[in-house]
Amino acid sequence: MKRSVAFSGGEIVYELEYKRVKNINLRVSRDGSVKASCGVGVSPERVDSFVLSKADMILSAIERLKNSPQREKISYTKEQRAELLRIAGDILEKFYPIFADLGVRLPQLKVRNMLSRWGSCQTRKGIVTLSLSLLGKPLCCVEYVMMHELCHLIHPNHSKDFHNMMTRLMPDWRARKRLLNSD
Repeated sequence: MKRSVAFSGGEIVYELEYKRVKNINLRVSRDGSVKASCGVGVSPERVDSFVLSKADMILSAIERLKNSPQREKISYTKEQRAELLRIAGDILEKFYPIFADLGVRLPQLKVRNMLSRWGSCQTRKGIVTLSLSLLGKPLCCVEYVMMHELCHLIHPNHSKDFHNMMTRLMPDWRARKRLLNSD
């Protein structure tokens, strides 16, 4: 359902969706639209209040998206997909023993066209997906994305523990991330 909240700086219009979730979740899409999701028992007025409390963050995200270069959706060949899967498989083979020792089962690897992420991790299903946009990027950057997603199998968030693990396993991960995002 469409909702809006007014404040001194203007108005935020958002789409409210009820789902089986514990928290109120906000997402600002690439087109600048705002979506909120929450559990069935949460009143729309409570969501309005939450959205209002996050107004600065929402407006900042919309502005940042307006000014950020958009990655184009590119069609990739079967050969290109296979090449990234091969590269990712080699990297996984290199890094996996660390995670096997921590009790993590070998994740399934996938590649797909992703416009807003370099990778994703479905922790419960044990699936690591890499963006085809990584093709042509330096190997150290692909390694960074793989390590990032593998660390999510232990810490499915971006907590301090997650970042500590990244730093312990890949001390130069911040430099690799900067290189990856420098385009």
